[in-house]
Amino acid sequence: MKQGGPKGGGIDWKTTIGKLVLIAAAVLAIWFLIAQFMDDSMLRYWKFRSKKVHDTAEHVFGFFSYYKEVVALALLVWACLIAGTKSEKWRFIMQLLLAATLVAVPVWLGKIAVPRVRPKWFQGTRWTESFQNVTEKFGEMSLSTIFSPAAYKDQSFISGDAAIAFAISAVFACHFPAHRAIFYVLAVGCAVSRFVFLHHWPSDIFLGAVVGYLVGRAVLVLTGDVRVGT
Repeated sequence: MKQGGPKGGGIDWKTTIGKLVLIAAAVLAIWFLIAQFMDDSMLRYWKFRSKKVHDTAEHVFGFFSYYKEVVALALLVWACLIAGTKSEKWRFIMQLLLAATLVAVPVWLGKIAVPRVRPKWFQGTRWTESFQNVTEKFGEMSLSTIFSPAAYKDQSFISGDAAIAFAISAVFACHFPAHRAIFYVLAVGCAVSRFVFLHHWPSDIFLGAVVGYLVGRAVLVLTGDVRVGT
């Protein structure tokens, strides 16, 4: 199996942490701008499109919404069939499973700690209305709420589908760099489908995609397939 980056190498933690802080600050700034200036306007624009436009978009992006499930499974089978040694196959599979598992942690915490109604049920006029009572929500957090599906199944922040799609795309792209554009197009399509079906706000999708990509890259770094900074 073709690797996307050099293996091994030590990690300069001081430099790495500094980069992560800068990346986090930039991501949060972009997320805030999207949430403040784009979420409401994009929702209003999309809600007033014709039924024909909605139906067409849902048919197109309905395919992409299965990327993290059916399409990803098909790609996994394809990847293992053309992979080199058995150890590479298992390494690749374990990286995908690890990325998909780890990305669930920030997604769950986001949904539990930051209450935000999905756009299809939103009746307010300002994006800030769906971020109320965050402090109280943090205070109520416990193991029972973290592992209770009812506590987060209706929450929009952040997009778990976008996060998983970009996490697995990061792993696929590393092992098959010649096809990385395909994997990220599928991930973007999956992310956009969440807004087309009004399951998530654009800012939730953006943050989910960034979190997923970073988790995927972190898995590759920790398993030695990519050096920090590549």
